[in-house]
Amino acid sequence: MRCPVCRKEKRSEAQCPRCKFDYTIIETIRRCAEQFLNRAVHAAQQGDYTAVIQHAGKSWELHHSAKAAQLMTLSHIALQHYRQAHGWYRLAEQMQKHSG
Repeated sequence: MRCPVCRKEKRSEAQCPRCKFDYTIIETIRRCAEQFLNRAVHAAQQGDYTAVIQHAGKSWELHHSAKAAQLMTLSHIALQHYRQAHGWYRLAEQMQKHSG
């Protein structure tokens, strides 16, 4: 990972040695994104696809992940929003290609 401010390669420090950016902010954002994903999964288990879209969408805004895009895809299919589902499917596919 690189520092989002100065692009210096991150090591194990909690702060960038060059620009003093606090890396813990990124971890906090990722944890919040994961919490929204967990809420989206729970909503999907309940069959509340509108809530899935809300929670997975918030997760996506914080951290673009394949899992958020996949949840958005499935929810839009369930709600018969096929055009939106197709767009999210393509994003999920791209995310998986870049992560694996």
